[in-house]
Amino acid sequence: MIRINVKYLFSYFFLVFLTTGLCIFTLIRNSQETGSPQKPYLVINDQIVLVELAETSAAKAQGLSGRKFLPENKGMLFIFDRPGRYRFWMEKMNFALDFVFLKGGQVVDLMENTPYPRPGEPPRSVESEADFDQVLEINAGLIQRLRLEIGDSVRLFR
Repeated sequence: MIRINVKYLFSYFFLVFLTTGLCIFTLIRNSQETGSPQKPYLVINDQIVLVELAETSAAKAQGLSGRKFLPENKGMLFIFDRPGRYRFWMEKMNFALDFVFLKGGQVVDLMENTPYPRPGEPPRSVESEADFDQVLEINAGLIQRLRLEIGDSVRLFR
C-alpha cells in the first residue's frame, strides 16, 4: 500500500495552480500589448488615444479634477446627449490641458494649453465657439503633436 503525504500533495497542487495562473496572466498581458488597444479609444489622424468615458453627470462634474497627471496618449471623453455649448472649468486641476470639441465625429473647435490654477487663483472656464456633443480633454501639447485641425475626423471604438 502506498502512503501519500498530504503536505506534499497540497504543495504539488498549489505549484501547479500557481504556474497555470502565471501562464494565463502572461498570455493575457502579451495579447493586450501586441493586439488591438484596450477599449475605449479614439482614432484621430490615424493615431490612437485611449480614453476614459465621462457619460454621467457625476463623471462629468469630477472630470480629471484632483489627478496628479494624465498618462501620455490618454484622455477623458465627455459625451453629451445633444449638441450644445457646455462650460468646463479647471477646478482642482494639477496640469494643463488641451480641449478638442467634437460634433458628429468631427473636430469643431480646439483650445490649446489651458493652464491649471495656481494657488490662490480662481479656476479658469473653458467654452467653445461652436456647438459640440463630445469633448476630449488631453495633456497640453497633444493637439499639436497629433496635428489636429478643425474638420478632422474622429472615431470612437468602445
